[in-house]
Amino acid sequence: MKIELRKEIIMKKIKIISLVVVFMLLLVTLMYLISNKATVYTNDNVSSKEATINSFSKPQVVKVTYKTISRKEFLQYLAKSEGTNVATAIKIDARLTKSFEGKHPEFFGKMATQKSAGYYEYGYITRTVDMGPIYYEESGKGKEDEIRIEESVAEQIYVNGSFRNFVYVSDPFTTRQEGNYSWHQTYSHTFLDDHPIQFTAMARGYVEVAVNSGFQSTLGVALEGIGFSISYSTGTTYYYRKTCTFPTWTYSLYP
Repeated sequence: MKIELRKEIIMKKIKIISLVVVFMLLLVTLMYLISNKATVYTNDNVSSKEATINSFSKPQVVKVTYKTISRKEFLQYLAKSEGTNVATAIKIDARLTKSFEGKHPEFFGKMATQKSAGYYEYGYITRTVDMGPIYYEESGKGKEDEIRIEESVAEQIYVNGSFRNFVYVSDPFTTRQEGNYSWHQTYSHTFLDDHPIQFTAMARGYVEVAVNSGFQSTLGVALEGIGFSISYSTGTTYYYRKTCTFPTWTYSLYP
């Protein structure tokens, strides 16, 4: 009887020690993943570039470009952004210019001279932002790419010699460059300064990539390691999403 009791006590001790060992191993593994880089595998044979677990890539501005457009193109965009037609956009544009001209009598009205005549310029200002890596499946293999989104504003500027002033700046509109993912804008807004020589723009959205169930244990795990999470599934396809917020954008006419 005493022997059986002693055996039972020993077995309980062994179970407790085993549980403690397993817990410590899990803790050590978790700490390693957080503090170190781990190679993530996009399929059984091909490893991707190194990705830092729980340390998602910060958005990086790749380039900023300016493109002059015609007044006709500007009016078409204005109509689209305001949800109206070109005829109404012409009236909106007239109100914008009338308001601007009323604030600057040195260029317009009685105070204006022939030498002070200027002109209106229209254009798109675009910046390309790298939002970090993305993993996807192609021809039965896991591959890696970069998420690159273009953020643009349409603007109207009054130019007179060295004087330049924003008359109108749209809220940002965003589009993805080529890639194996979809892009969905969820928010955008532009703040124009009281002395409108610069604007501040903000935008965000989410990237979505489809993963076949056969790749969920590889591509899915890799995507989760860089900030994606499952949004929904349809049949054997799982859709992973990642929210992307653009760095605050301040653009000045006098850099």
